[in-house]
Amino acid sequence: MTNYGLKISKQGYDVFDAEPKDLVFSSAYPCLKIIQLGKVSAVSSSEITFDNIVSFPLVILVFLYNSSTSRYEPVEASFDSTKLYLTGGEESGSYYYYFICYA
Repeated sequence: MTNYGLKISKQGYDVFDAEPKDLVFSSAYPCLKIIQLGKVSAVSSSEITFDNIVSFPLVILVFLYNSSTSRYEPVEASFDSTKLYLTGGEESGSYYYYFICYA
């Protein structure tokens, strides 16, 4: 059986002979598995129900696109075993981008 996978190197490095430290991603190494992702308005609060209830360890990544600064910034969010809670209260045109991952 042949080996196959995916490798992405940093700019300026040949993906075929790049050292692991020079790779952006390699399927040969353990990494987070994204099980759900999405985008919701950050103007009001939101509760996102997990599509699949999974056991821990979960890793939740949330980023805010702030329309007043046109920048992305990481956000601390609370969650339990079935839902992600986002507070809202941001300016019109702002969005949360969320990634629910299994470690």
